Amino acid sequence: MKKWIPLSQVIISVIILTYLYNSLPFYEVVDVWAQADVPALVIACALALMIEVVAALRLWMLTDTQGFALSPFRLLRLNLTTRFYMLFLPGGTLASLATRFYKLQRMERRRAGALSSVLIDRTAVTVGLCFVGGLAWLIGRPPGESGAGLIVLFGLLGTILVLVGLLHPRAGHIIRAVPEVISNPTVERVCTSWLSAISLFHRMSWKAIAILAFLSILPHLFGVFIFLTLGSSFQISIDALNWGWMRTVVILATMIPISLAGLGVREVSFLILLGAHGIASENVLALAAAVFATSVLLPSLIGGILEAQGLVRGLILQLRMRSHNPGHR
Repeated sequence: MKKWIPLSQVIISVIILTYLYNSLPFYEVVDVWAQADVPALVIACALALMIEVVAALRLWMLTDTQGFALSPFRLLRLNLTTRFYMLFLPGGTLASLATRFYKLQRMERRRAGALSSVLIDRTAVTVGLCFVGGLAWLIGRPPGESGAGLIVLFGLLGTILVLVGLLHPRAGHIIRAVPEVISNPTVERVCTSWLSAISLFHRMSWKAIAILAFLSILPHLFGVFIFLTLGSSFQISIDALNWGWMRTVVILATMIPISLAGLGVREVSFLILLGAHGIASENVLALAAAVFATSVLLPSLIGGILEAQGLVRGLILQLRMRSHNPGHR
């Protein structure tokens, strides 16, 4: 059954993309791309990489609270290599969390601290996503878009509740009660480690929490500007407020693990949202491809290069060790 999950996601992505590009001549999308503003694409790429830098700083704050001796650069490398694997791994957000947790705990061998850092980081950045989208929707109040607004606002409320549940001191009472119910030494050890890791976040100052909130919101402001820049490059006249909530809806849709790397779901989301504003389908698909290339593919390819570099370096190190120890097998 597990083997069918990734295959089904690939099939869904291929079916959706094939249908879209068969219903719309591909050369029309290529023509739109040919007229794109190159400086706008460069700016979008630079902002996409800045988002990764901010994400590394945010994770560094959380891991530093746990006492991890990791630099922001190492965490940037971790995030980028995780991005690379997410091009191929099924499971969407859950797979991303699992991959980051696996890589992080291998660095420090502290599972509870790694897991709590990754979970809080993911939840905080999703709160930031929904906050930016919800605020943009409330200020702009676009007519006929109440459904999208409710999705954003419910997403904001849900992720805030999850974040509060993770960080609130009373969560410790629930964690302490788990071993008593299950009566298992392993469960008790895991819960004790988790409680110890979570309690470290309770000591964060208000200044640190404010910085964490800022680092959770800033990437989405960059993201809105990416959409605004790419949209204008493809002759799509949508203002920043509309992009604010539209971007949130698109990202929330691609977080649903039904396709690979959000392919297909991203395009359909764009077509539904921008089609209501009378934007031509070829421009919409060109924009969706540009968003994927700058925000997903670019950091993923850099992560792939870094991962290959690490593997080659490790292989060279092993060969050197064997050359110095010829008797070793």
